[in-house]
Amino acid sequence: MAAIEHFYVEQVTAQTTQSATYVDVPGTAIADTSFVDGKTYLILAFAWMTSNGTAIEWGVQTVHGSTAFTGSEMRMDPPSSASQYLPYLFFTTWVAVAGEDVNLQFLVENVANITTIDNAVVFAMNLSDDLTTSDWKYNENNSTVDLGTGDRTGGTVTFTPAEASDWLVITRARFDPGTLTISYKSRIARSGEATSNLPEMILEPDAATEFLHLACARVCALTAASNTFAEVSRVNAAGGASDNITNSAVFCLNLNK
Repeated sequence: MAAIEHFYVEQVTAQTTQSATYVDVPGTAIADTSFVDGKTYLILAFAWMTSNGTAIEWGVQTVHGSTAFTGSEMRMDPPSSASQYLPYLFFTTWVAVAGEDVNLQFLVENVANITTIDNAVVFAMNLSDDLTTSDWKYNENNSTVDLGTGDRTGGTVTFTPAEASDWLVITRARFDPGTLTISYKSRIARSGEATSNLPEMILEPDAATEFLHLACARVCALTAASNTFAEVSRVNAAGGASDNITNSAVFCLNLNK
């Protein structure tokens, strides 16, 4: 069986910047010549991020051309010690545009300081040629919602596989925190054929200027029955009007393909 068309770049040498505005991360670009205009691709980016102080905020985002993908920006500072690395993971589906590369960018809040990115990966997979929309599902929710208390359901897909098959499920959520003493949570919620609420990721912010990113992934064995997968967020204590989720998404892929 021929492999589904895909492209992959990896920068395994740590890169640094002292720029207070976003600049490209060297070695992380998938060139526009790899894409066919008008076709749909899964875009996934991952990196380890840090700065040289516990109060030094760094930023990272995924861009097409000169435009950041909606919901892709993450801003954090090391929560407990200098040079403590935090993971960044972002994914989306994208219809290729002529002349646009896909790559990572990073910054540091103060030019007297340093942001470091390491083990940076950008991956793209063609969803148009060897797959149909029955083989993958994607939904994104860009509504900004006050978390308050209780669960908040974001990106959601419901589908019935044609036959028993293994499916990859990944979710992501982006938070704009206001309260710094509560934890923000995101999980994969499954219902329909079976019910589960794992895995779950939890992170607590250090500054109100941060944008948190939480991502989860798992593989599920499905049958030809209705399944719903959703990104579900909440906080671990009473939140307020300043505790928001701004973007979430879910992507499912039939691994038998």
